[in-house]
Amino acid sequence: MPIIFTNKVNQGSSCRVRFQLRGLDAIPVAVANIISATLTLRDKSSDAVIGTTDRNVAGGFFDGDTTYNFSYTFATTDSAIISTNTQLGSETHVARLKVVVNAGAGIQHTLEEEFYIKVDRLDN
Repeated sequence: MPIIFTNKVNQGSSCRVRFQLRGLDAIPVAVANIISATLTLRDKSSDAVIGTTDRNVAGGFFDGDTTYNFSYTFATTDSAIISTNTQLGSETHVARLKVVVNAGAGIQHTLEEEFYIKVDRLDN
């Protein structure tokens, strides 16, 4: 089930996203159960990769908060405008998160989520 929310950021600015990732059992994922976590950021319209593919983001997970269990800060380079169309006032970047978790008894589940970041163009 994708996380569909939009963070808004100005071109060339950083932003932090926070949310609670839940497993297939609807229980928040515990740090001890995370085998791997990667994130790829793409431009929604062109599907071009922004920055590095499959960034290791396992360090963004933590336990003990009832509101959220994941936090990640995107760098200023992550909010670069990809489109050369200067008439566009903004573009949407899609962050795709893939987390492999230990579900017990030797079973692993792969959770895939995505969220959108609206980047407002400042140079037109």
